[in-house]
Amino acid sequence: MDETKIEDALTAWVAAATGLPASDPGAKIVWGDQGSPRPATPWISMNWHISESVGHAGMKYTRDQSSNGHDGHELVATSTVLERDRISIQCFAAEATGPNSARAILNRIVVSRKLPAIAAALRAAGIGVLRFGPITNVGAVVNVTQREPRAQLEVFLALVNQATAPDTTIDTVNAGVKVHDETGADVPSLDFTATA
Repeated sequence: MDETKIEDALTAWVAAATGLPASDPGAKIVWGDQGSPRPATPWISMNWHISESVGHAGMKYTRDQSSNGHDGHELVATSTVLERDRISIQCFAAEATGPNSARAILNRIVVSRKLPAIAAALRAAGIGVLRFGPITNVGAVVNVTQREPRAQLEVFLALVNQATAPDTTIDTVNAGVKVHDETGADVPSLDFTATA
């Protein structure tokens, strides 16, 4: 799984839905715990909370095109695991009500998911949106006297995680069989070679 590709696709979705800039200069959508200064309101912080494996989807073997027929690494083994992830999207706003409130901004993310361009971009990044949690008010006091309107949304995702490693086939097997007659005496052995 390409975490950067997934994070970029999620950031692009939030930017398209909210109209907030996602890149510098003036980025207003950030991934949490980065140690960066707070942007001016309104802005959004995104965080990963849970990533859990929900099952092994399978093992696939493909021919390694880079091996040039050399023995030992003719195949690439790909293990695929399904994951269920949960992210939180927290909006910090200057207004407590109206179209620029934290709740309204987060609601635009929810209603935009099925828009064709957004759905296609999420699908291309291997992201499935399973469901949304409720938008909750998490307002807080800032600078001792000022209340800052905030809201939080949890998004449950389905992702596919893959790992690859070189593998090999067995080209030649040499085997010998010893056969005994009814008296227990050895009969001349039977040797054979199987080549793929």
